[in-house]
Parts: sequence; structure tokens; C-alpha cells
Amino acid sequence: MTPEPDTKHSPKTNAKLPAPVQQGRSAGILLHITSLPSAFGIGDLGPEAEKFAEYLNQSGQRYWQLLPVNPTGEEQLYSPYSAVSGMAGNPLLISPELMAKDGLVSMQDLKKFYVANHGKVNYKEASLVREVLFEKGFRTFLTNPQSHPPYREFCRREAYWLDDFALYTVLKDQHENKPWYEWPTSYKQRQPRALGDINRFHQERIYKVRWLQYIFDKQWKELKAFCNNLNVSIFGDLPFYVSYDSADVWAHPDIFRLD
Repeated sequence: MTPEPDTKHSPKTNAKLPAPVQQGRSAGILLHITSLPSAFGIGDLGPEAEKFAEYLNQSGQRYWQLLPVNPTGEEQLYSPYSAVSGMAGNPLLISPELMAKDGLVSMQDLKKFYVANHGKVNYKEASLVREVLFEKGFRTFLTNPQSHPPYREFCRREAYWLDDFALYTVLKDQHENKPWYEWPTSYKQRQPRALGDINRFHQERIYKVRWLQYIFDKQWKELKAFCNNLNVSIFGDLPFYVSYDSADVWAHPDIFRLD
């Protein structure tokens, strides 16, 4: 018979130990964020996500299960299970409405880019709309030095994956979206001089890729805190099919079986 955990005091530290976790039956719903209602072509981390969390709470549900929230591409048919990064967040899930709430874009900007609801996500249309809003938000961010320290701290903390992801994103864009294994050898093999030139001559583009990841991270954490305050826990899946054309494979080919 398993002994009952001691919830009184540790004899060594005299510190109070935590009570055992209550294991009861509970339920939840699987709904990926892209499937939420949206005025911008694809479900995102904004108000509709909060409404869904409230619905779960009101109907006695404890869990919200998601699919991977990593970035996807047209070449992977936008499948969340074929991510172009196992660490980054999908910028398409960034909420324009939360950007407006933070003063990065205006409500007038948002009204110009409402997308008709066709019942299915139009990824190209959603991408075009967000690219315009992201550019406006990024320019606003650059003019507000007070918002820069948290961004710089995010970049420092996440540099172990963020730096490679930013380089990969800029290089992919520079090479007309071709996969990394079709880039020139100097980039494909990550020759230091070639990567140094990209860092030097495309600083602002790299800065913007990092900034979008910072915004995603901020909005994701806000949604998670909102759900947890409603006693709703988020859990999900891993992007276990990392795409061959991904920042991870390009940066770390030694940890993938590529033969």
C-alpha cells in the first residue's frame, strides 16, 4: 500500500510541504486557434480566443486542447504538424485587435483590412492582411523606445533558437521562398562570412522577424494567463513532423536523419 504523502512539515527544513494534487475526472474540447471566428481571415490569440475560454468555463470544461502553434508554410500545406520551426510561434496567430489595444495600430487601420468569412481559412489572404498591419505595428514600435527593453530581454533569452530562425526567415524570403537546400552553398552550409553579411546588411528585416516572435510570445502568455484565471488549462501537441525545409534542420542537420 502506498503511504500517504506528508503534508505537514519536512523534518529537515521544517518547511510546509505542498498538499497532494487532487486527481478528479474532468473534460475539455479540442479546437485549434485557426478555427476560431475572425474578421481577419484566420483565428488568432485575441478576443475570440478569450470568448471561447469563457465558454469553456461556463460549460464546466477544464481543458482546451490545441494543435501545434508553430509557423507553417504553403509548401507544407499549412499543416501545424509540419512546422518550419519547432520553437517559433506562427505570426498568423497574432491578433490585430490586441495590437490595436497596445497602440501599435489604430482601429481605423483594422477596419481597412476586414476579410470576408468564407468558412475556411484563406492563408494567402490572411498573410497579406497581416503583413500590412505588421509593418504598421513594427514602425510604431520603432518610434517608442520605452517598449524596447522587454523586446531586447526576449531576444537575449530566446537567442538560442531565435537568431537562427530570423536568419532562416530572411534568407528564405531573399531566395524567393526556395527551400534552404536550394540556396547557394555559402548559405546552405552556413558559412560564417555569408551569415555575417546577412546580419550586417539586413539588420532591420532580422529585427522585424524577432519582433513578431516577441509579439506572439506576449499575446500567447496573456491568453494562457486569461485561461488559467478561469480555471481552464491549455494543453496541446508537439510539431513532431519538423519539415525538412525548416530553420531547425538548416541550423542543426546533425540531429536529423537526412540520408
